[in-house]
Amino acid sequence: MMRSKVIAAVSAVLVVLALTPSVVAQDTDTRCFDVFANIDARFATSGCTSPVGLCTAGTLAGFPGGTTRFVALGLGGAPVGEASIVTPPAEPGSTWSYRGDLVYTTPLGELRLEDVGVLDTVRGTFTELQRVVGGTGTFDGATGDLFSYGHTTPAGDGFLGAVRGSVCVPRRSHHHHH
Repeated sequence: MMRSKVIAAVSAVLVVLALTPSVVAQDTDTRCFDVFANIDARFATSGCTSPVGLCTAGTLAGFPGGTTRFVALGLGGAPVGEASIVTPPAEPGSTWSYRGDLVYTTPLGELRLEDVGVLDTVRGTFTELQRVVGGTGTFDGATGDLFSYGHTTPAGDGFLGAVRGSVCVPRRSHHHHH
């Protein structure tokens, strides 16, 4: 008899927890928001500090909006003499991989990301993981993951694509904008 009351009580607690995901699943010390934007970035040589000579500069339209700059730190594939970005060489050398630092300068501050991507130079398509590593202003202490994908420009001088994902920032007690 006692056992069934314990089971009923535990079940009731579990139902309550299941119905309150905001309390359980979301860290109340952070607030997260969805990023929904489009990137238009062109190859840039001016002030490019990349060890592999690859930088881009562009615009981010949508939320949070602003400007973009990317500095490649490493390349894989044909540009560095590799037959393939994978071993064994199941992918042609015309598909490149890259890793670099990406900064979105927005009205809310700078959002800093580690960008890892793959570019199919034959099809003119790309996809990227953009790992949020912090920033300034609202983005100080930011975390999260963004994903970008799209095509090279018709002229082949840059990239046009979507940026999706979410960014979480620490709640700051000194300003409450709700």
